[in-house]
Amino acid sequence: MKILVPVDGSVAADHAVESLVNYVSNLREIPQIEMMFAAAPVLPAVVVHGVAMDRGAIEAHYRNEADVATAKARQCLERAGLKFGLVCVQGDPPEEICRAAHAGAFDMIWMGTRGMGNFANLILGSVATTADATLAVTLVPGAFAGFFDARAKLVIASPPGHPDYTAGMRK
Repeated sequence: MKILVPVDGSVAADHAVESLVNYVSNLREIPQIEMMFAAAPVLPAVVVHGVAMDRGAIEAHYRNEADVATAKARQCLERAGLKFGLVCVQGDPPEEICRAAHAGAFDMIWMGTRGMGNFANLILGSVATTADATLAVTLVPGAFAGFFDARAKLVIASPPGHPDYTAGMRK
């Protein structure tokens, strides 16, 4: 099984990675895990404090943003002794997540929800609501006040005819 884990540095994303570690600990076989960070693109000539950033500075900005956004999730997987890949891309997160899921032939997307945006997105988060319906998508509710707590149960949505991944869990 191959699992794509989009992260963005949010509490909800870190919570999703923690729940993935718990899920994987119950499987007979350890899945292949690929962590992903999709940075929203910046304009080619970004001005910071009145100074235009060159291409090298913009690339350094993306690297730093990715390092910060993935730090806690990387530490969580490393602490659990899980091997994982890491890919960082620039682009619209929902589009990049779906593109990566298909290009990498992933079986599942495992992600957190943030609860930002309009009413529909208030519960799931804007990226989670646009996740690919042709793959199994496990949404881990974010731990934010008023909706869910840190022990929130998983919401598992599989398209019709998709394998039941709970069948591979140890008894």
